[in-house]
Amino acid sequence: MGRSRVTGIVLVLLLCTAGCYDGSGTARSGLSNRLRAVSSTTVGMREGPFGARTFEIHGVRLAGGDWLTVALHPDPVAVQVRVVPPQAIEVCPASVDGDIGPPRSSWPSWFHFDACEPLETSGIATLPSTDGNDHVAFGIRAVRPDVTTAIDVSVSYHAEDSFVLVIPPAVGTAHAEVTFVAHTATVGVQTFAMPGFATTSMVAAIEQQKRRLHRAVACDFGSEVGCVRLREPNRPVQVIVGGPSSDTARLAVYISWA
Repeated sequence: MGRSRVTGIVLVLLLCTAGCYDGSGTARSGLSNRLRAVSSTTVGMREGPFGARTFEIHGVRLAGGDWLTVALHPDPVAVQVRVVPPQAIEVCPASVDGDIGPPRSSWPSWFHFDACEPLETSGIATLPSTDGNDHVAFGIRAVRPDVTTAIDVSVSYHAEDSFVLVIPPAVGTAHAEVTFVAHTATVGVQTFAMPGFATTSMVAAIEQQKRRLHRAVACDFGSEVGCVRLREPNRPVQVIVGGPSSDTARLAVYISWA
């Protein structure tokens, strides 16, 4: 399996207690406070680390220069990203608000991820190992300006907490379907308008066994967003994101599961 030349960069994102780094040396503690304002009360929580897991993102269309942003919290095992098809796609550092840098990057310069890198011919990028204490983010960007590419993305890693953030590209209508298997009885989903994690009327549909999930309940694991009850644990869950988007108000979905 090939390894990309992407080098590691730490992104202290959303769950930090001392403030979030935005690439300029400025703390951004307000982001974590904003998310905690929409948290549910958790009862009998399962705490991390949450172990090995894989999630998939389907139905993403990238026009030239557009990108998909993903953020998560891995343990020291390297994150592996697979993109199908891999042609004319690169992996880039991303900012907390979903922008691709530089200069809009939340990744500290001393980790030396300061430019986009092409995928291996296999379509796989192996991101660098971290110390397990940090959230990391990356962007997947189309290279050719004259072509719109439909891609599927698979991300495999060992999770330290329940957090995943997916920001679809701003191409007329933002769309993405995120699929994963939850081992607890609940999952959490919250949408935001970017930048700034502002409130939005756009919702993300949550489905299991082709049926929409609506029942709001307390999360049974550590989560900063509210949860719905699953029909059955250990079965695939789909989070379907769709709606109007623009360059100044990208749609983001915070997904939380264990």
